[in-house]
Order: sequence, then C-alpha cells, then structure tokens
Amino acid sequence: MAEHGNLWTEALARNPEHSKNYAQRWRRLEEAGQDIDGEARLIDAMAERGSRILDAGCGT
Repeated sequence: MAEHGNLWTEALARNPEHSKNYAQRWRRLEEAGQDIDGEARLIDAMAERGSRILDAGCGT
C-alpha cells in the first residue's frame, strides 16, 4: 500500500501538479485525434438500453 493510503495521494505528495498534468495528458491525446471514448461507445453499443454498467476500471 502507498505511504499515504493510496497511489493518487502519494503521486500528489511527490508532485502537486500531478492532477493538472494527468488532465492535460488526456487533452493532448484527444487533440492528437486519439479515440479516448471508444471503450465507452463499445459498451454502449453492446448493452441493452437502460442497463447498468459497473466500470471497475483497470487503471491507465
């Protein structure tokens, strides 16, 4: 386990700009034409209307 209880707060302790940098990374990917929403669109197309989806995530 991370020193502060979780990896996110540990990253912030090392670099207070971490959140800003993380958000900027996604903006740059999108601006470069990367499909950052493809997984969500795939699940939306596969799931029945009104379905509930639990996205447990796997990290980035």
